[in-house]
Amino acid sequence: PRLALRQLLAAYLQALGMPQAQVTLRLVGDGVCRSLNRRFRGVDSATDILSFPSLEGRPPRSFDGYLGDLALCLPYAWRKRGRFDPNFGGEAAFLLLHGMLHLCGQHHDSPAQEARMWRRSRSLKPVSRPFLKALAALRPV
Repeated sequence: PRLALRQLLAAYLQALGMPQAQVTLRLVGDGVCRSLNRRFRGVDSATDILSFPSLEGRPPRSFDGYLGDLALCLPYAWRKRGRFDPNFGGEAAFLLLHGMLHLCGQHHDSPAQEARMWRRSRSLKPVSRPFLKALAALRPV
């Protein structure tokens, strides 16, 4: 559901106050995800979503440049589905939101940061509703 993914990312950017910003999304398998995670984070395993921000820190409000790259590992997310949403489309949408928040400089390195990130995630989750039916077609390759 390429169009739904594009529209969802655009809706997240709008909700985050950066409607003109750009991101790249790559859907990857376990091998590519593991390689990226090992190379850039020193973690020799796959994960659900990786974020590669183009900026240090938080972008300014109304940022209109390139935020960075996201790598969504569909096989990993499929195996772990149900953690954040009972519907896989909702799960994928949540993971993309999580990645977008990282691109926007939000992290969960401390309990306070994690609490803020969860609050922000919950407040933005409704943005994904119009796209969930189309995203339900996502399946691992």
